Amino acid sequence: MEDIHGQLMEYNELCKETDALYRQVAECSELSDAMFWVLYTVCARKGSCSPKDVCDAWTMHKQTVHSALKKLESQGYIALETAPEDRRSKHILLTEKGERCRSTYFEPLFRAEETAFAQMDREHRTGLLRGCRAYLNELRPAVERLLAPAETADRLEESERKVF
Repeated sequence: MEDIHGQLMEYNELCKETDALYRQVAECSELSDAMFWVLYTVCARKGSCSPKDVCDAWTMHKQTVHSALKKLESQGYIALETAPEDRRSKHILLTEKGERCRSTYFEPLFRAEETAFAQMDREHRTGLLRGCRAYLNELRPAVERLLAPAETADRLEESERKVF
């Protein structure tokens, strides 16, 4: 019989190890996690994207992204410009300091990611993506049911409800 629990633990540990690698790069570049992922997104998109792009890419809360943007702007990494197509929207642009950060930290990181992925054979790359997507597609509705207020309240004792 398969050890589903053990496999889940290993998968979650691998995800955390991967997160820790990115956190090390963020710390090395003296950026918070949120600031790092905002810059990662802007750099990966060739130096320009919207705050919504960042929120969507990393499922970050709008306020978290907004706070990171304000810090990055005050530290001189980015400039926020009004989008010509919608005056309510902004574009995130790298400044000269942001471009230096991109060439110092993000371009080498992107090369390392691409090299590591390229070292895996096509079958492993495809399997990794397919497996992660399948797991997420199964987990998402299960967690949504777990977090549904009416259903959760009916299933849990009063003392347990505080967890959710």
